[in-house]
Amino acid sequence: MSLVVLGYIAAVISLVGIILNARKHMWCWPVWIVSNFLWITYSGIQGDVPYIILWVVFTIFNVYGWWQWSKDRKPKLNISSRGKGHIDENGKVHLDSVDGFDVVKKETVDAAEILKQRT
Repeated sequence: MSLVVLGYIAAVISLVGIILNARKHMWCWPVWIVSNFLWITYSGIQGDVPYIILWVVFTIFNVYGWWQWSKDRKPKLNISSRGKGHIDENGKVHLDSVDGFDVVKKETVDAAEILKQRT
């Protein structure tokens, strides 16, 4: 594979990572890590040590970002077109905001109860 082709492949994969990140999709992190390894290879073939260091640091931050996102993510739930909430690990539904405003008195309900009421 030529160096030019490797550069184009790395660039396209990097752009896919950016699009996934803009959509807040968890797959942006592994996609970026793959593109970083391609950029490290590209820079290594060229003998460009500063860029190798830069891409290694980017990879470390991508791993850190992936870890942060995975530990901070809660299952999201659209309560209605007006409300946002999440379901906790115990199956309780938490209403977080309505029409973009935070809920002052947060109520929790059992998600199973909501499903029973809808059927």
